[in-house]
Amino acid sequence: MPEMDGYEVCARLKADDSLKQIPVIFLSALDETGDKVKAFQSGGVDYITKPFRFDEVRARVDTHCRLHRLQEALRLHNDRLEELVAVRTRELAEAHARLKILDQAKTDFLNLISHELRTPLNGLLGIGDILFDESSPDSELRDMFERSRRRILTILDDASVLTQIEVGTGELAASAISVRGVKELLVKALQSLLETAVKFSNQGGSVQVACRRAAEAVNVMIESSGRTIPARVIPKFFDLFSIGEAIVFCRFLAAR
Repeated sequence: MPEMDGYEVCARLKADDSLKQIPVIFLSALDETGDKVKAFQSGGVDYITKPFRFDEVRARVDTHCRLHRLQEALRLHNDRLEELVAVRTRELAEAHARLKILDQAKTDFLNLISHELRTPLNGLLGIGDILFDESSPDSELRDMFERSRRRILTILDDASVLTQIEVGTGELAASAISVRGVKELLVKALQSLLETAVKFSNQGGSVQVACRRAAEAVNVMIESSGRTIPARVIPKFFDLFSIGEAIVFCRFLAAR
């Protein structure tokens, strides 16, 4: 070959980004091992020595063309996967950012309810106490007032607890001897479960509480006999953003 040999031609093809994917087969009268090694080092995929049979050359060309098409299809598939992963990662990051915004809005709103309403409510409740003390009303009205007071304060306390819950912080890790998390939230969760069991149990019935150690956890079981929560509500019962629906069903069952 004038000016350059086949090795240099192959090397230049492989140095060009638009041409480097093309498979190169060497066809040469040189049959020394060093010649073949040099051909592969310059980027060749096969080496055929003269004299050659046309059927063999065609078979090798067909084989390398099929391999090239498969490699190209795999490359395009991988590129597509990388693109999908990048898009999904971006969507998840955006969703997480929106979730954090909603979480902060939830915290701000519940803080407003819990803290800003306590002062005027304390005034109203204090005035109510004074009026009851001065007028000496019947015990039924006084009991109704006390139940309303406890309900309002419980709602405010619950709102304060919810402000401590951060969205997307993961599950609490548990072992056979301890539970890692926020003590107040755990106490509140157990208290709410016990209250729910009592409210839904049959009149005169009992609530059984048991604690058992498992391999890597502590199982707390609360059992009672009575009304049940609809099956479609149970999966969302502890979902922070579906709590409204769960509360509606709980109130409905408790009133029955």
